[in-house]
Amino acid sequence: MQMLRYSIIFLLGLSLITACGEGGSSSSGTVIEGNISDAQDMQVFFDLILLNNTSVVGKSPVESDGSFKIELPEGHEPGIYRLRVGSQRALFFLDGSEKKIGLTTTMAKIGAYDFELTGTKHANDMIVNNGKLRRKELQANEIGKLVESAADPMIAMHYAFALPPNVENIGIMKTVATDLGSQYPDSELTKRFSEQVDGLEKQMARMQAQELVKVGQPAPDIELPNPDGETMKLSDLKGQVVLLDFWASWCGPCRRANPHVVETYNKYKDQGFTVFSVSLDRPGQAARWKQAIEQDNLIWPYHVSDLKYWNSAAASTYGVRSIPKTFLIDKDGNIANTNVSPYRLDDALQSLF
Repeated sequence: MQMLRYSIIFLLGLSLITACGEGGSSSSGTVIEGNISDAQDMQVFFDLILLNNTSVVGKSPVESDGSFKIELPEGHEPGIYRLRVGSQRALFFLDGSEKKIGLTTTMAKIGAYDFELTGTKHANDMIVNNGKLRRKELQANEIGKLVESAADPMIAMHYAFALPPNVENIGIMKTVATDLGSQYPDSELTKRFSEQVDGLEKQMARMQAQELVKVGQPAPDIELPNPDGETMKLSDLKGQVVLLDFWASWCGPCRRANPHVVETYNKYKDQGFTVFSVSLDRPGQAARWKQAIEQDNLIWPYHVSDLKYWNSAAASTYGVRSIPKTFLIDKDGNIANTNVSPYRLDDALQSLF
């Protein structure tokens, strides 16, 4: 599953775009030094982990005695950082106030998260917990507690993406996004993380739609405004056979299919058939939507839209990812067909009257 793959990637290599503010970089700089006893003649890297890429903040050769020293004259910003040497790497949070960070360990212990840093407030807690996450020692409820107790929204965000994907955990992620925006309002991270959570929420909605929108299941209700701003509900049409039609004025295939829908409507409207049209027109394009209704002679009264394009709530509920997309709903309000073609409505309707 794409979301699960993303969660694993996020856990092993995610995190942050930073923001200036309290606890930011200091003019006195930062020094990271210590000893990695089995990394002689290699290089140790100190990276800032970004949402879409990684930035090398500093690096140092490891001397023959295992010692190294990375100097950051401008200091460092709050963020998730990565210590990397050879194939071994580990993530931890720094709040930006650290002046001198110390490390004495081996390469294998870095990769196993079996080490400690000196001179930091929060890094070691995250090192321990990342080790547990990597070894899959934490249950979902324990990860949730880590999110709730995290000392910084950036840490909470890192833990949150290790949560199993479900509706409750998407809610936790949205809370983290809110906290992140409160503490780092000007950070690009806040925007990007919110976008990621929105994407995960939509993906979860599509997964739920696959379970809800099945033949024989009650049709999920749709309640949206018509072109005059009056609210219309799909459930109010119970007792009729309904073609639920997702379309848009900008959709060429939809417009070409409309004459066939009109023909079917005129043929069966006196037998208790109607159409409930949901437009995925773009924000600010109500006029184009209304004009298309008139041009295509869509004479049934049930036209609705929230004018949110692919962010349409109704499209999310029904798992609509392309249009035209049509569903048939029987007189009892149950889904009778989830993939009826606008060009073959006659055959699909025969068994519903």
